[in-house]
Parts: sequence; structure tokens; C-alpha cells
Amino acid sequence: MGYGSDIARDCQMKVVEVTVVAKGNGTGNMTVQEGGIEVSAVTREALGKYRFKFKSKRLYLIGLTSVGFKATTPADLKGYTAVAEAIVTTGDPFYVEVTVYDSTFTAADLSATAQWGVFTFKFRETDRSS
Repeated sequence: MGYGSDIARDCQMKVVEVTVVAKGNGTGNMTVQEGGIEVSAVTREALGKYRFKFKSKRLYLIGLTSVGFKATTPADLKGYTAVAEAIVTTGDPFYVEVTVYDSTFTAADLSATAQWGVFTFKFRETDRSS
């Protein structure tokens, strides 16, 4: 291969998007409804703070690229948002901690009465196999 081919190969990256739908459980762990292929569990660590435990390690988290909430009474979730905070790539399992905030910017749990979170994470894996 010619000059620069190693640089091009090193710059190739694979982007993986993982969407997780998890049902709130008040002060308990969330129940993974969809996304269980990649996520083994979503545990509650503190008020509004959830740990998404991934089955496989990813090299680099690009970000929590979208968050959505749904509920039997949608107005109950008005102003809710979420932020990815701690990202732990060492040890087993690899996890990302996400904190959910309500409309007053206070950490808030998703209740067990028909509240779900839809979280989409984007990861980058550097492909050095070619």
C-alpha cells in the first residue's frame, strides 16, 4: 500500500447506536423492555441516577444522543431530560451512568406507574482489523 494508507486505516471507525427502552420502577431498578441485546440491566444508584450496564465493552462513548420519555399521562413528564455522566470502560461490566432531571432541574426517578425512558447511546469503535 502507498503512503498514507496506514493513516486512512487508523482513521476508519465503526459507529454503533444502542437504543434502550426501560420502564421506571420508582425507587427500584428499571426494567429493560427493549435493547436487552446490548444492555444487561439498568440499576438505580441514587435519586434519578441510573447505571446502564452494557454486555460488551465499547472503546469510546460519543454521547447520549437522544432521550425520550413516555407515560400514560404525558404531562407528568413535561420538562424531563437526562444527562450521561459517569462512563466506566474498565472492569466488567462496562457502564454509563445517566441522571434524569424533572422540569425544576432536580434529579427525579421514573415512577412505576406507566413511565418509560427511551435512551439512545452512540459509541465509536476504532477499526484496526483491516
